[in-house]
Order: sequence, then C-alpha cells, then structure tokens
Amino acid sequence: MSDSSPVGSDASDSTPTSDVPVPQTATSTWPVGYSAGAQVAAARAMAVPTEPPRPLVAAQGPQTSSSAIVALVLAIASWVVCPLILAIIALVFASKADREIASAGGALQGGGLSTAAKVLSWINIGIYIAFIVVIVIILIVVVIAGAWSQVTPAGQV
Repeated sequence: MSDSSPVGSDASDSTPTSDVPVPQTATSTWPVGYSAGAQVAAARAMAVPTEPPRPLVAAQGPQTSSSAIVALVLAIASWVVCPLILAIIALVFASKADREIASAGGALQGGGLSTAAKVLSWINIGIYIAFIVVIVIILIVVVIAGAWSQVTPAGQV
C-alpha cells in the first residue's frame, strides 16, 4: 500500500474547515509538502478584510474658548498689575468669548470662565473706583482743613 492516507480515514476528515474559502486554483499551485492547513493559513493572510481598520481617535468633547481663558487670566492678573487697564481688557475678551460661544452652536465651551472673568473684572473696577473716590475725598478734606488754618479772625491783624 503506497497510499499516504491512514487506513480507515475519510478524505474529508483531513481537510480543515475555515471561514475563509481556499481558491480552487490555489490548491494546484502549492508546492509539494504544504498541507491543507498551511493553504488555509496562507489564504487567510492574503484575504482582503471586508471592513477597513478604524483609526484610534480619542473622544473629543467641545473645546474651550481661548478668549474665555485669556479673559480669566487677565481678570486675575488685574488684581496684581494695572488694576483698571487689565480689568477693562478682560471685559473685552469676555464679551468676545461670549459671542464666539454663542455662534459656535455647542462646539465651544467656556461660558463659566467668561462669567468668572466678568465678575472678577467688575469687582476689581468697583474697588479701584471706590479707592480713587476715597482718596479724592481725603484730599478735599485736607485742602479744606489747610485753607481754614490760614483764615485769621476779623479782630486780629
């Protein structure tokens, strides 16, 4: 018996089943020594995927408005440097951020940052103006008190 198949086995038992079909023409072109399993593995490797691979992208939510961030930074900095000037610039950036957020239709966020910048700026401006008013009142009182000290009574010369 020169037959290479084992005795009592069916030919269909030695053929592996696969979800990727092996082309009929491919079995005749395989070199001698390749088993049916190797043919299936090679067919799987050459098979074209039905769905292209999806790129790995991190889920991104809405972005924060850069004008809102700048407005908040300027509003905080206005408490330390150039109180009135930086507070006014922060108000301008906060208004710009509000317009950007409203026109973006949900693609931008940062309304809270913009509101915080406005509140900080207005409080800073109010305190700065109150400080200036108090200084002016003190100067007026000092000038009036100094002027009264120069007045001499009518009977004295």
